[in-house]
This record gives sequence, structure tokens and C-alpha cells, in this order.
Amino acid sequence: MTGLWFLAMAIASPLRGPEAIQALIATNQCSGCNFYAVDLRFRRLPNAQLAGAMLAQADLSFTDLSNANLQGSSLAGADLTGANLNGADLRGANLSRAILTRAQLTGAQLAGANFREAYLLDAIGPDLRQAQLCEATLPNGQFGPFCQLPPPSGR
Repeated sequence: MTGLWFLAMAIASPLRGPEAIQALIATNQCSGCNFYAVDLRFRRLPNAQLAGAMLAQADLSFTDLSNANLQGSSLAGADLTGANLNGADLRGANLSRAILTRAQLTGAQLAGANFREAYLLDAIGPDLRQAQLCEATLPNGQFGPFCQLPPPSGR
């Protein structure tokens, strides 16, 4: 298959499973793609364009996602142990219950990122001032604040 085919597949998102992985590897972009529970351990994906992607429950341990665009992505429950997220755009991303032990987060944009119950022990360089840290395990081993859930809206 040609690179043009992969580019067409990447543009026609949302892709899932093997097709999404092939498009990501071929073009380094797959915004809005579904990578639910996939194994992407040890991949080199610097500058990847993954805005709005579904990466919940994915194994991204030791993956290079430096300078990646993950804005608005779901990384809920993902394993990011030792991942390189230096300079990544994680604004508005859902990282609830994600494992970020020893993850590198220097220069990452974390405004509005949801780290509810995330595990950030020994994470390197995160600026968590604008992140949501409800009940998260922080880099120094302390726990983030307990946060009440907002009342349900509508019926």
C-alpha cells in the first residue's frame, strides 16, 4: 500500500485498531482515532497529531510522545509509565486513573487536564498548577485534594 493510501485513511478518521495504528505509524497523525486498549509500548511518536484521540486503557509505557498534540484526548486509565511527554499539548485531556510513574512532563501544557485519581509518583517536571488533581497521587507521593463531584445536570 502506498503512503498516499495511509494519508487518505488518516484524513478519513476516526479509524480503529490496526488501521489506526498503520495510519499513525505512516503519517504520525491520527486525530480523533480510536486506540482504545491498544499496545503502543516503546513506540517513537514525537510530534504526533493525536488531538481528540481515544487512548483510554492503552499501554503507552516508555513511548516517546514528546511535543505531541494530545489536546482533548482521552487517556483515562492509560499506562504512561516512563513515557516522554516533554512539550506535549495535553490541554483538556482526560488522564483520570492514568499511570504516569516516572513520566517526563517538562514543558507539557496541562491546563484543564483531568488527573482525577491519576498516579503521578516520581513524574518529572510537571507544572500542575492549572490541572485538575482530585485524589491524584502527586510526584512527591502526596495526595491531591478530595473533590466533590458536581451534581448531575438534567435528567
